[in-house]
Amino acid sequence: MPSDSHVHSEWSWDTGGPRSAAAGTMARTCARAVEIGLPALAVTDHLDVEGWLAGAEDARRFPALVHDGRLRPPPLEIDGYLAAVDRCRAAYPQLRVLTGVELGQPHLVGDVAGTVDLRTLDRVVGSLHTLPVGEERAERGGCTRTTTPPTSSTPISRRWS
Repeated sequence: MPSDSHVHSEWSWDTGGPRSAAAGTMARTCARAVEIGLPALAVTDHLDVEGWLAGAEDARRFPALVHDGRLRPPPLEIDGYLAAVDRCRAAYPQLRVLTGVELGQPHLVGDVAGTVDLRTLDRVVGSLHTLPVGEERAERGGCTRTTTPPTSSTPISRRWS
């Protein structure tokens, strides 16, 4: 059976974080992987360094992360994430658990060394979740709609709702 090379856990900001209902997601994912016979999985949680224009869905799902019309993801809590990986490796020795991140907009991100040393991880996945909208960036779902794109001064209630 093939491995799963891209799963998220409670350490991804969009799950609510490790102190939310998502707590334990990594362990449950590992348990399920063992149950179905996966030989390995890579836990590639979100590492988004830059924010983007918040659409209506962002404002609804992540109100605490929207400031001045922009969704600003919190940094990945790398120490907690790595400790959780270590616990899963100990609990499921028959499963190869790889470390990793999904680095948002890697072509726009300069130095992430102050956040995470990417060289220490098993896998780095680059993702493109935002596209240019004028001088700003927004998630691609909002960029494809036929309504007028929002700006940072557009009220959240009028952004691609």
